[in-house]
Amino acid sequence: MRREIYNILPIAMIPTFKFWILTLTLPLILTNQIIGQSAKNVWFVQAGAEGGGRSVHHPFGTSIEIETYTKPGDIILILPSEKPLSGGLILKEGQELIGIAQPGSRNPVITNIDSSRMSGIGIILAKDSHIRNINIENTYSSGVYGKNVTGAWIDQVTISKANQSLTNTDFELPIYGRLPHGGIVLIKTNNDNPDKNRITSTSIIDPAGVSIGFYSSAASEHLLSIQDCQVLGGSPVAPPFDCSILSASIGEGTQSTLELMGSKVSGRMSRGGRNLIVLGSSKARSKARLFRSTSGEVGQDGVLGAVWMSPAQVSIDIEECTLEKAMTNIEGTIMNFPSSDSTKEHESLVSINVNESLVHDARITQNYGDETVRSGNIIMGSSPFTERPLPLGKYKLSVSNSRIENGRGFGLYIGLLSEERRSSPERADFEVWMRNNVIKNNGEAELILSALNADIDARQNCWNTSNGITNDRMILGDGSTYSQVNASDPIPCNDK
Repeated sequence: MRREIYNILPIAMIPTFKFWILTLTLPLILTNQIIGQSAKNVWFVQAGAEGGGRSVHHPFGTSIEIETYTKPGDIILILPSEKPLSGGLILKEGQELIGIAQPGSRNPVITNIDSSRMSGIGIILAKDSHIRNINIENTYSSGVYGKNVTGAWIDQVTISKANQSLTNTDFELPIYGRLPHGGIVLIKTNNDNPDKNRITSTSIIDPAGVSIGFYSSAASEHLLSIQDCQVLGGSPVAPPFDCSILSASIGEGTQSTLELMGSKVSGRMSRGGRNLIVLGSSKARSKARLFRSTSGEVGQDGVLGAVWMSPAQVSIDIEECTLEKAMTNIEGTIMNFPSSDSTKEHESLVSINVNESLVHDARITQNYGDETVRSGNIIMGSSPFTERPLPLGKYKLSVSNSRIENGRGFGLYIGLLSEERRSSPERADFEVWMRNNVIKNNGEAELILSALNADIDARQNCWNTSNGITNDRMILGDGSTYSQVNASDPIPCNDK
């Protein structure tokens, strides 16, 4: 007979002011952990207490006691306290950490400002560990950190002011260096088994460094699902990679997949601020799917798909989303850094698919000295960070059943105007397919084209006039011609 929670907490022994603990704990434990499972040990902790951890009346008072006495698979309940549980916590395999809050009060708080303990991390995850109903605040480095873990679940957690030390992890991106700590950082550096982790109903607020860092290497497979979350604000660390969600996949055979559903990301307002970067480098593959999510106000890019060192493949699917108020709402690019394999540089691919989405109001401007940088809704083209020629590779863009409107400078920008960025002309191939979209009210041009090897099939779209897009609403450069654009069979805008 398994031991029920009421055997741990005899009702007759609980004072009236403690009754809310029973009413909250009983359904949570019974429905999620005990019914249909073998018995699990339940432990209690409350910041500043001096008990033995076995009852609500005598909880542990420190995280070190939890680590000393608990076993894999145990359940740990954090009781309310006026002060945070300091020192962070290292979870064991299968453990569940649950915060219990008084009605109308915030969740219990964990913090760690001690760099000598767990490198100042708030919570270190283990395989199949769960954390929920907890606030993690003012940590020295990452709020939550997991390395080579799978089955981890972060639910109903608020992480604020993480990485107060402005430090980086030991995970290195070629050329750039070490990637930053931040709110939640998950790292995969072995290829033993595919890792699958999830974050749900969680808020990450104003970290230094990334809000969510999702880093993969060593021919690993890594999946992260983010659902019903808010990712708000934040600031960069040196070197300045100012990004809310960063998915970085590095090395041959490495495959990472990021899912972002029902979530909102906004508030990185530096001139390099980005809401989401999906990055692949050195023969890796990096994928992302955005569904019913919002990319809000940000200093530079809303969503950026980037090949770092060629060859690599990056693909992003965007469905039923809103992307707005960036300098560029959506960007796909291949960097012209030295390639990891020059014989396969041409195999690089950046693919972005947009369906049933609103991409609008790209109006943020930043000061880049004497460099002219337009603000607009969607751009696909190479990035000239070095003196090397622009890279080989392929870009694919498909947009359907969407609205691309009110960009300050442009609606779509295909290729790179070399005179604008003082670079060589594009060498990559561009394949663009567009159907049943509204594309209008976009500043200087609905379309900028500056790539000789571009084929744009833009039939059956609304271009704000009954005759479709006119030549004066296109800007051409580097020898591109109107013949590369098929915008025939326009649809009436009043049907939209």
